[in-house]
Amino acid sequence: MLTSMSRLWARLFLVNTRNCAGLQGFGRVGPGVAPAALAWVGCALGCLPIALSGCLVTDEITFDEEPDLPTVIVDAPASKTPIGSIVWLDKHTQPSWKFVVKIRDENSAQELKAHYRVVSEDDAMPPFESPPVPADDAELRDLELTVKSETLRDGECHQLQLAVSPWFFDSTLPGLFDFVPPGREASVARASWTLWEGPGDMLATDWERLARSCRAIDDLLAPTAVEEVP
Repeated sequence: MLTSMSRLWARLFLVNTRNCAGLQGFGRVGPGVAPAALAWVGCALGCLPIALSGCLVTDEITFDEEPDLPTVIVDAPASKTPIGSIVWLDKHTQPSWKFVVKIRDENSAQELKAHYRVVSEDDAMPPFESPPVPADDAELRDLELTVKSETLRDGECHQLQLAVSPWFFDSTLPGLFDFVPPGREASVARASWTLWEGPGDMLATDWERLARSCRAIDDLLAPTAVEEVP
């Protein structure tokens, strides 16, 4: 059965063809019937765009977006300083420490930003470095970090912090180290290493000092409770 809308388009088509009937005699005036036939067909079909418009799909067409999968920091193969390990750095014999970590991001076309810094007992918010992590066709990307040991305090504990995200702001303000827009907190990947300045063959008293400075850093970085205002 025809719907009311279909009946309406059928009636419009019939009226349109009747109005075109006068063109059927157009061929008798000219040298042939071809122009008349073409004119009548063109007139009769003039209503088709209107009629067919009732059959168009008006639902919005959506396309599946690439999933925003989280970024992950992983150790490079055969790494001698895996994530979370203790690294000895003697500033008097080793001016810098270079190493590579892997950044896993399945959104290969996505550009990432890396921030890293060295936190000490008396500075929980030092300046940070921001090396680029360009887009790559591979799922794993290399990220090389360089720690200058001259910035370390003699015989004390430090923490190397690394954060990676596609949502970091274009700023090197210390307070924006791992800050992202609201709702993007899950996009930040983090890793850290404990850095001990010294030759690695220290006396018991030096070990005690190291332990104290490490505990001080832990206390410094521990989240503090926010007191609610009544």
